[in-house]
Amino acid sequence: MYKIAALSRAEIIILLSILDKGNIMISDVVGGRMRMSNTTVYRALRTLESLGLLETEKTKDVPPRKRIRLTEKGVKVATLLKKIEETL
Repeated sequence: MYKIAALSRAEIIILLSILDKGNIMISDVVGGRMRMSNTTVYRALRTLESLGLLETEKTKDVPPRKRIRLTEKGVKVATLLKKIEETL
């Protein structure tokens, strides 16, 4: 099976958004401009984290928030996805 087929539309959108914007907060994704449900976002984030494509970090803000960033592997995958998007 092809591994890229395992990525959902939501996961691809999140990867490309983080690549374009750099580190983002989970709140930017949940209920944000991407218009995805909380369930969809959190499921996608868990999958991307388990694949080693992104990592989260709690901020020292009160209340604490989570920042999302791509791993080195995530940057490679997102860059390839962006090239595919530009080609299409």
